Amino acid sequence: MQYLLKILLFIAILVFSGCKQDPPGYPEYNVGVGLFQAGNYEDAVEHFQKAIEANPSFAEAFMNLGTGLYQLERFNEAMAAYESADSLFRIGEYVEVRGTPHGEKVEVLHEMMEITRAQIKLLDKENLTEEEIEELKMKVEPLTE
Repeated sequence: MQYLLKILLFIAILVFSGCKQDPPGYPEYNVGVGLFQAGNYEDAVEHFQKAIEANPSFAEAFMNLGTGLYQLERFNEAMAAYESADSLFRIGEYVEVRGTPHGEKVEVLHEMMEITRAQIKLLDKENLTEEEIEELKMKVEPLTE
């Protein structure tokens, strides 16, 4: 199974690296997406980081990096990645990836930022009331279902 996944990832790299309209970092980004979808968050994070190294304006790579880091419970790092994506979207200096419209991407990004902020606050339970803890859990709950 793992051998087949590697072959598919290699084919994806070859296919996408041959597409001249794709921005720098796009092949690494696509590999990261495949790894993320397979539940391999550590390796997905590495590929999103490589995509960002190749193209520092790759907002979607920052978004997916944040989500991978969130899955690894590295919430502060996830928040930093989300903030980078948000900055790129705000100044309009980002790579456009085919698929989801820009407005929907930003909406999802802001939802993830809110959920990540809630998760970070939950880690500091000592400074929260029971009511605040329950409220924060409700924000985080949709991701744990």
